[in-house]
Amino acid sequence: MAPVAVDLFRDFAPAPRRVLEIGCGLGTTAIWLARQGYVVAACDISRAAIARAEERARREGLPIEFFVADVLGERPQVQPPDVVFTRGLLHTFADA
Repeated sequence: MAPVAVDLFRDFAPAPRRVLEIGCGLGTTAIWLARQGYVVAACDISRAAIARAEERARREGLPIEFFVADVLGERPQVQPPDVVFTRGLLHTFADA
C-alpha cells in the first residue's frame, strides 16, 4: 500500500469503516485494508483477477466481498460504503 494512501486512511477514515475498492485487480489493497480492520467490498471487471483475489483472501481467512463489475456500465449492489477507493483506474479512461 502506498504510504500516502496509508496516511489518508489513518487520518481521515480509520478502521473499522466500510470501504468499496473499485478496480481491485488481484486484491492487494483490499487484503491490506481487511488486515487493518476495515470491512471491505472490492470489484474488478476481470473475472480472473477476482478469482485470484478471492483465493488470496480465503487463504488468510479475510472476509472480503469480491465481485465482478463494470462500474462504468452498472451500479454494484453493495451496502453503502463510508469510503470509495480507487488507485490507478479512473485516470486510464480517455472519454468522459
